[in-house]
Amino acid sequence: MVQGGPSVIFGPGQPGATANFILRTGSRQQKGSVAFTYGSQGRERVDAFNSGELTHGWYYSIGGFYRKSNGVRNPQYPANIGGQLTATLKHTFSNGSLTFWARTLHDHNQWVADFPYVVHNGNVAPYPGFNQLDHTYNSYQLENFQVPDPACNCFENDNISNGRGADLSYFGSAFHEHFHGGWTINNHFIFDGGHVPTHALVNNGNPQTLSSFISGLTL
Repeated sequence: MVQGGPSVIFGPGQPGATANFILRTGSRQQKGSVAFTYGSQGRERVDAFNSGELTHGWYYSIGGFYRKSNGVRNPQYPANIGGQLTATLKHTFSNGSLTFWARTLHDHNQWVADFPYVVHNGNVAPYPGFNQLDHTYNSYQLENFQVPDPACNCFENDNISNGRGADLSYFGSAFHEHFHGGWTINNHFIFDGGHVPTHALVNNGNPQTLSSFISGLTL
């Protein structure tokens, strides 16, 4: 694992940490597993994996997960929803192996950005009627709204239930070969593409009553 400053060299510009997970590949022994998880906040998740031998020297594996939950701040639609699927095809020979793999990831999380407070004479207090621990602006009533699009000089619908997530696909290979005298060749290839969009609604002030909003409008 690479963490901190150098991680941006090995990852896509991320300031956190980059972890190199070793793919779980197939073997001669047929293996499989299924797990179900249920928890608070409407959490439901299923994990599954299967692997084995296709023919002599060729092995496969396929596995992934799918989950959904209402999240800590229930917006009245799934706050966290999505999953991942990974498959491998591995061929072994006397002094090495060649593995092809593919992965698709479609996972989205609720966008949580701002909360109302009352600020008076330098003192900060909770806003009446809003629980800072589990309430959210982004409820079902605000799930869809129109945003201007300069490209077409029109308005387009934005669905904030999509939140912030990733729709990515990967394809790669790994080649390993050992030679006499302690020499080894390792070659890794990866191709990826997709989108990491953010659908969000950021407020510019505390909530107010409808009558107060109307009285503040100017013609």
